[in-house]
Amino acid sequence: MVAGVPELGRGGDQDYGQAEYVAAQAEPSSTDLAQWRAELSALADQGRLFVPNIRREEYGQHKLHANQGYRSTVLDPIVAAVQVLNDHAYEGAQAAYLKALRKHFVSQFSLVLRLEPYNAKLARQLASTYRRGGKEDDPLVPDSVPSGSEALLRRIAEGW
Repeated sequence: MVAGVPELGRGGDQDYGQAEYVAAQAEPSSTDLAQWRAELSALADQGRLFVPNIRREEYGQHKLHANQGYRSTVLDPIVAAVQVLNDHAYEGAQAAYLKALRKHFVSQFSLVLRLEPYNAKLARQLASTYRRGGKEDDPLVPDSVPSGSEALLRRIAEGW
């Protein structure tokens, strides 16, 4: 895996979360919105370093090298987020759009990182560790349904 790609994913998720928070305020300040437009725009440019444009020979020959070709669809949610923060047509719905775009970005980026083989290996390791410890509530039993965060909070409140 190319160094820096996981950091781009983490940075994107953090920037989305913070921009989403600002946009959810009753009246987000134009300064805050401008800051997050700039952050996300810079993130899109950084993304071009790790997820290169495609079909460079077909489009944008008059542009600088980094902007030749078509942007990867992996970066589209970031560029769309900048548009949401920039366009008054989204006012009042910005947080909802940003939340949906963040989920789409994480989903797309997980495909770039190719996490499935790593996740399968990790699940096997966790299952082995859990079963050795004699735990009754093995989270990796394939037919089980996770108990959820509320059940976990109740267990903590009860002192486990």
